[in-house]
Amino acid sequence: WNTSFISTEFMLNHFTFSSHNISHFRIHTILTHTLSSQSLLGLLLNSATLHFVGGAIERSYGSHVFLRIFTTCASASCLMASFSQPPRPMVRPLSGNSAVVSGMLAFYILKYRNMTMMFFFIPMPSYALGLIMLTHALFP
Repeated sequence: WNTSFISTEFMLNHFTFSSHNISHFRIHTILTHTLSSQSLLGLLLNSATLHFVGGAIERSYGSHVFLRIFTTCASASCLMASFSQPPRPMVRPLSGNSAVVSGMLAFYILKYRNMTMMFFFIPMPSYALGLIMLTHALFP
């Protein structure tokens, strides 16, 4: 977001999900919040994961299934963020595609349990990576 050619206000209005954006009928932010990230490293890692895992899902099941998973995960992250905030307007806007990447990985792991995946350059069956993800989610 630290660029001279795109204003922070533009990014907040069109690439983050918040109660402010929804109250101003910026419904598109439900999907576009997944296209930005506060961190360049986070954006690159999530994009690479989405490219490889999402590409495998699209090749196996088609683009309609890929888009259905993508939109479901993006919408679910917005819904969860809305309900996890106090009743007042959302304080921190939501951005990033971690929820979409996690959903794609979960789908991939459930469909291809024994497929070998690389985790920080360590080969392991995908179910083991799923257990690592679940453990990290339950015990941060």
